[in-house]
Amino acid sequence: MVSMRAMSQLTIGSVFAGHRIDGIAGRGGMGVVYRATELGVDRSVALKLLSPELAEDAEFRERFRQESSIAAAVANSHVIPIFRVGEEAGALFFTMPFIDAADLRGVLAVEGRLAPALAAEVTAQVASALDAVHARGLVHRDLKPSNILLDGPRSDPHVYVTDFGLAKHVAALSKPGWFMSTSDYLAPEAIQDETVDARLDVYALGCILYEALTGRSPYDSAEGVQLLAAHMEEPPPKVEVDGVPEPFDAVIARAMAKNRDERYLSAGDLGRAATAAAAGRSMSRTERNVATGAAAPSAANAVGEGAPPVRGAGPPPASPPPLRPPEHRELSVFISYRRQDSQPQANGLYDGLSHRLPDARIFMDIDSIPAGVDFQEHIQGEIEGCDVVLVLIGEDWLAHDGSGERRIDNPEDLVRLEVAAALERRIPTVPVLVEGARMPRSDELPADVARLARINAIEVSDSRWRGDLERVTRVIRDLVS
Repeated sequence: MVSMRAMSQLTIGSVFAGHRIDGIAGRGGMGVVYRATELGVDRSVALKLLSPELAEDAEFRERFRQESSIAAAVANSHVIPIFRVGEEAGALFFTMPFIDAADLRGVLAVEGRLAPALAAEVTAQVASALDAVHARGLVHRDLKPSNILLDGPRSDPHVYVTDFGLAKHVAALSKPGWFMSTSDYLAPEAIQDETVDARLDVYALGCILYEALTGRSPYDSAEGVQLLAAHMEEPPPKVEVDGVPEPFDAVIARAMAKNRDERYLSAGDLGRAATAAAAGRSMSRTERNVATGAAAPSAANAVGEGAPPVRGAGPPPASPPPLRPPEHRELSVFISYRRQDSQPQANGLYDGLSHRLPDARIFMDIDSIPAGVDFQEHIQGEIEGCDVVLVLIGEDWLAHDGSGERRIDNPEDLVRLEVAAALERRIPTVPVLVEGARMPRSDELPADVARLARINAIEVSDSRWRGDLERVTRVIRDLVS
């Protein structure tokens, strides 16, 4: 029998767990990443083989299986999906798509630092990935530049975050002294063996934003114990780089606050603040906690709403007095979709609009229609108070009206109901056509709905929204102006 130790290094050309090993993609403290081909389906994958020391720990093995299955269920365009989690000859491994992209560490080593706008964009996309896993009760715990991949053109990259399969499920993590984070990005609570939550990743992302803007990690002159002491005691460093807008200092200071109750409630808030800082302005302090379970901030007292941007999730906590004058109300946009496999498009739209409209509140409808509730009344209740409604229209949609007596198996019927419900409330509505869908013919719709379809309907041509987000944003601004 092949021993676990023998599995610590795979031979190029060998077959392991149904995968042909094609090369080594990278090494780290957790194990080795191989380029491999999954036999049978002939697809290229990245296969990560965990180190024997970890695989021999029974507690780690059990947590790894549980946490990897949770991470595999995360649907977000910036999270690399996990194909398979398994064990072969006592060795733990998992596979994911092989993405031939540079990591942020390598990019900074070559380019020195990123332009402020690009640093903010990378931060915002990483924040989107973190929000998605925090919403599943996970904390990454090892966020660092080498775990951030930049795919596509450098001026407009699509960012992926890796190693979520090794994130610690916080509910099961109470073991003193157990932390994985690289010390350059380690929050004080992890050093002090305190219980951690999503704000641990917020701290690490703040450190990475600083490094992206300056080309050096915070406290880079310290090492070992001195570095840990700096994270616990030294104030967050200022950027002090020509051409970097001053608001970035406040963003980094808050993200890296020693007291986690003073940090952003969510990574998404940090991403939106960085986007605003790149434009030379400050973001209004409206907080949105998206973490669930033990990953949720346990004692957060930051200013703002303090509730996830999801309708149907229960009443939010009491809000403090508004920070803005009464006559200036933030823009509210509602994204409606009715099919589970439309969620990736909805997530991408949510991510992009959050970046381009940092002061807006973007809601997504993720709930099924309650039994016995009138469909149109349900829709009207969801969009109450919104300024704009975006209706994602997919081909071959199946939905129900809540009565249990009939199904809407024609996507045009569903669109007609949602659009009409929005118009009845005098709320501007934008049909967003995905997956080859089409709007009903003009003679199939009331005159005002037909006019809306002709003027505002947007066809999505890129699953990452690169070519469509500016148009969607422009339509929203035109409708509310």
